[in-house]
Amino acid sequence: MPALANVPALLPHTPAKSGAAAGAGPFSHQPTHSDTLNGLMHDARNIMSGLMLYCELLSMPGVLNENHSHYAQDLESIVNRANRMIEKIAETAIASQPLPAGTSVPLPTVPVAAADDELRHLRPLLAAIAGPAIKLSIATMPCSGQTALAVEDLTRVLINLVRNAADAMPSGGRIRITAQYDDSTGFATAPPSHVLLTVSDNGPGIPETLRAQIFALGFTTRKQTNWPSPRRRGLGLSIVRNLVEAAGGSVTALAAPGAGARFEIRLPLVDVTSGMCASQPQSGFATDARRNGCIECQ
Repeated sequence: MPALANVPALLPHTPAKSGAAAGAGPFSHQPTHSDTLNGLMHDARNIMSGLMLYCELLSMPGVLNENHSHYAQDLESIVNRANRMIEKIAETAIASQPLPAGTSVPLPTVPVAAADDELRHLRPLLAAIAGPAIKLSIATMPCSGQTALAVEDLTRVLINLVRNAADAMPSGGRIRITAQYDDSTGFATAPPSHVLLTVSDNGPGIPETLRAQIFALGFTTRKQTNWPSPRRRGLGLSIVRNLVEAAGGSVTALAAPGAGARFEIRLPLVDVTSGMCASQPQSGFATDARRNGCIECQ
């Protein structure tokens, strides 16, 4: 059944460009002033504004059929995450420069305060990153408590890990993400000290001989391809390690049970809320999704 019920008349139409105006190949574009970071940020914000307009149009009554009405909300969540990422890039770019008059104050950093909630909110974005050939699932136990990792940085960490897993499974596969308190310290009689996030896949896995190298800047096992495919620069896992360690945490690459790769991220809690788990959860999130307090997101 088609998702669109009635297309609103407000949907704008942008004619496609052809020939020289669109760029005939990878070397036809000549850099201009608009290619500076400020120019690119300006255009990126315009694009995101257009995407938000489409979100609003899709959410109008009667546009989407009832079975597909959640698409508008999912798309809006993705756009909002992307907007924050763009603003984070802009903040980083101007950090070493004096702010000119009239420049807006950078967005405040929002720390992860409930990893289980953040993972569920990120599911639409991560599923889009994984692609249609990948089945992505999320399972979380209640694990409230503030970490030193920013929400935007958690987004970057998971995007890189999901993209890395999806790249290793071009013919399709499964990615499973979990969140729970780290039970290695036995917090049944004491508050938990860490949150444990895992990203597992059923791909070819990572040879044990390479696990100590994969987080190094520039390391990649992927073959380099010519334009228009993006060049493999080996940055993703290095970014993951830097962001996690900057928040006082650690990331480890392991073999997933059965087959595939598993990444474990341990983040120290700097403020455990009163809503934490009352008892020690079982580790591993095996196949039993009926565990008390576990929320499965397919």
